[in-house]
Amino acid sequence: MKVKNKALTLAVSYAKTAASKGTISNGDIRLTPVDNALHVYGASTEITMESVVTDENGRSITDLGDRPFLVNGQHLLECLRLLKDTLTIRLVDNTLHLDDGESRFRMQTSDAASYPERPKAEYEAFVCPKFAQYVSEVAHALDTGNNKTFSANIHIEVDENGGLRATALDAHRVSIRDSLNPSSGVVHDIVLPGEALVSAVQSIKDDGDIRVYIAKDKGSLEIVGASVKVTLTASGKSFPDISRVMERLGGHTISFDKDGIERGLRVVSLTAKDKRSVMKVAGSRIHLSSMTMDYASEADVKSLNVWDKDELIIGLNAQLLMEAIDSAHSARIDLGLSSPKSPIQVRSEREDVLEIIMPMMIG
Repeated sequence: MKVKNKALTLAVSYAKTAASKGTISNGDIRLTPVDNALHVYGASTEITMESVVTDENGRSITDLGDRPFLVNGQHLLECLRLLKDTLTIRLVDNTLHLDDGESRFRMQTSDAASYPERPKAEYEAFVCPKFAQYVSEVAHALDTGNNKTFSANIHIEVDENGGLRATALDAHRVSIRDSLNPSSGVVHDIVLPGEALVSAVQSIKDDGDIRVYIAKDKGSLEIVGASVKVTLTASGKSFPDISRVMERLGGHTISFDKDGIERGLRVVSLTAKDKRSVMKVAGSRIHLSSMTMDYASEADVKSLNVWDKDELIIGLNAQLLMEAIDSAHSARIDLGLSSPKSPIQVRSEREDVLEIIMPMMIG
């Protein structure tokens, strides 16, 4: 079989991404010859990825046998990166041969009989142009600690017109991107393993228009790009109820230039003991401060509007607030504040952005 190395490398990269997410496949990927194409497939308990690479001359494949076989994804990728653009691949006595005319590799293969299969389900299709963007923007709020005590999942909700809400959280913050249309009718939802979903999206975000398919039983989700199909298995866990947090939102808004408030937060985050900083809101500026036993820092940030309420003092994690502001991708940042014990809201010029940071006790 003669193939373009770029196409095969991309397909192997996708499959390796999926196979590396667990020990079920031991890093192996499955190659299946079908007519004039090679199906390249990788799987783990959470995610599968499959791409199709066609013969350069459009001929039926006869030199790769007629059965699927396994090869180590990482080793194959390393070989492909050293070969020229066009190469020939063939299978001889369970050994895969790669040849670009000058350099050659041989790799041992194994039987694919017990390799994990893609989940079988009946899917509903949705057009979600912002799917990859939303998943990437809420990823910073995933609970990625060693214990993952809160939630390592992302909650995806889709309406019938392609509106989308993506939510991620940990014990200290909530990140939401929401373009759902309240009048759209039925909303379909699924809870997915966050790291696997983010990895999939990062892999295929530039792969043309992305189509999303949610299984009717909510057991899996498919993402289909121009050259790859990704299937993610639902986490099997319910997503934390954030209704009480949402009920506590409100208060008044003070707005800032993004660069100005980020600069101030960077200053105080350097000296924040236990990641704790203090924000004092009054008039047309906020005063940020933090200290340790050895040194302290302060920063004043001018606001774009006037805080005409009583002076407000709130404890916060400056690093988390910086991450929330950065993910909003907006030149203007609006902070919604109400009391020292209420959540801090981060909004922007984009109406679909909502970041929530829980306050910290001070005293």
